[in-house]
Amino acid sequence: MIDAAPQNCWPVETSTPKGSVDLGTGDTAFEAMPDQLALVYGEQGGFHIPARSRIHGLEPGDPVDIANPTNPRTRFIAYFENGDPNTNVKCGVRLGYGTVAGDYTIANRVMFDPVLGPGALFNKRFRVTLEVIDSTGGYAMDEKMITALPPIGWGDDGGIGIVGYAAAD
Repeated sequence: MIDAAPQNCWPVETSTPKGSVDLGTGDTAFEAMPDQLALVYGEQGGFHIPARSRIHGLEPGDPVDIANPTNPRTRFIAYFENGDPNTNVKCGVRLGYGTVAGDYTIANRVMFDPVLGPGALFNKRFRVTLEVIDSTGGYAMDEKMITALPPIGWGDDGGIGIVGYAAAD
């Protein structure tokens, strides 16, 4: 659920430090974010980093009801090494955290602007941030510098064979 008024979608100015979050990855369970990670070329027509958030001491919300107002706000952003954000992500998502192996986690994506091609992303360093604001106003953040690698199986042909990819560096 995204709040209708953009000024209310990320109320960090009214939040207070609480608990902690871990930035990670992993298809089915939380794995620590590595120093290097292969990008994924997704159905959105651009690249993303597979990400996972794990929370401690924050309200998890309801993983079944996506409209539940107790669901925390979770935001992932990748910044270029010079500090500029790669997209204009403002609000993040409002999803409840489910339990996997005793941890409250959600899987998500760190999206890159779809106009960014291999030359702008492959083997470049990014500061990836994770921020969570729970329903009580508790706030926690984690970040990691990573090197974005080409997608697995991408090859030296610039992505030939990847359906829908058009090189735009």
